[in-house]
Amino acid sequence: MNAMFNCHTALNVFYQQDVRLGPKLRTRLKVSRKACLGHVKEGLRRLGHPVYERVCIQGSYVMHTLNQHPNGEFDIDVAVIFKKEDLPKSPLRARQRVAAAMRASGVRFATMPLARLNAVTVWYSDHHHVDLAVYRESTSFWGKPVLEHASSEWTVRDPVEVTRWFKKEDKRLSPKLDDGAIVEPGQFRRVVRLIKMFTRSRLYWDLPGGLIISTLVAEVYEPAPERDDVALYNTLVRLQKRLRGSYDVKSPVDASSLTRRDKNERQVRDLLARLDDILPRLAILFDPLCMEPRALRAWWFVFRHDYWLKRARTAELASLNQSQNLRIQVGVGDSSSGPFTLYHPSHGPIPKGAHVRFALRKRLGVESPFTCHWKVQNRGSEAQAARDLAHDAVGPEPFFLQEAKYTGRHTVSFELIKDGRVVARGARNLSVAAP
Repeated sequence: MNAMFNCHTALNVFYQQDVRLGPKLRTRLKVSRKACLGHVKEGLRRLGHPVYERVCIQGSYVMHTLNQHPNGEFDIDVAVIFKKEDLPKSPLRARQRVAAAMRASGVRFATMPLARLNAVTVWYSDHHHVDLAVYRESTSFWGKPVLEHASSEWTVRDPVEVTRWFKKEDKRLSPKLDDGAIVEPGQFRRVVRLIKMFTRSRLYWDLPGGLIISTLVAEVYEPAPERDDVALYNTLVRLQKRLRGSYDVKSPVDASSLTRRDKNERQVRDLLARLDDILPRLAILFDPLCMEPRALRAWWFVFRHDYWLKRARTAELASLNQSQNLRIQVGVGDSSSGPFTLYHPSHGPIPKGAHVRFALRKRLGVESPFTCHWKVQNRGSEAQAARDLAHDAVGPEPFFLQEAKYTGRHTVSFELIKDGRVVARGARNLSVAAP
């Protein structure tokens, strides 16, 4: 297989500029989180209930996998941990108490806080929301702390175990600078975030959430010590193969099924359908004639983000403005091995059956590797009868051999491609006649 077109730099600019939250947005979400916890505390006091003992930040915010969102729909997960004796025995009642405390805090909410199955959700007017997972803490017979999550029942769970697992995987799986990697540390985390960006790239999609995506990527991630775009592509290919084998996804911390609910399994099934759609679009990246604008448009289809279209249009303009026009030199010989005599139109038509060598009249100061794309356009009844009105050839050498098979007027053109850009163009017309 040909080498994959290099979009590492473009992908990293996209990641830094349009995927990561950035310090300002992270600070704004942190302020919202602290305010939300303050409202819970104030509401509990007003209702005469004990306040929580401590909090634990969970989910994508603390794992640094929370991405930018065009509508600001950010999800912040926080565990609020109470003493066991300070909460109702019923997990539903415990969640309802926290929701009631938010309503009693005196803050006016656009949507009232709601006690859902696994958390109390607080929505904000700018579309982001905070999920407050309610926990109770006690001490075991052996004197060790026990944390239980208020879901459909009290379930023993450590609120930081997923975060701990993810950070360990990122350190274990990402290419290491000490091993010769030239990419920035944390490639695994970047690939997770980029795949999450893909799954949220169409508003009408309903694909798996962050934990399922992170778990799947940890299973199939393929590091690339020199390029993030290669790591992303190879991981997507392996993810497609993995899902063709099974839709079941196991929790990385307790081996329970994350897809036991029909909704979650359907989301995973739909993810495979989306991969089946986008991966063929990336095949152009392995075409030796792939140029930068086409490569960038291929990645646009993955992410559907304006960044890629703007960069593709800029590359198209640069290619047109920077390419040089060169003349093609023509040599005619009796065989493909030559010798070739320099041809000029004043010499008359080239005899049919002769061998023609096309070459650049002068060499550019372009270092290899580069690609020469030669195109032949044939005219006349003979070429039409042979169904050979056009063909092309690709190679690293700035010359091209062709037999004059058909009488008529023909055109040979070329493009010299370097780093995905056309740096030189040329064309030559010639006539072929019966000898």
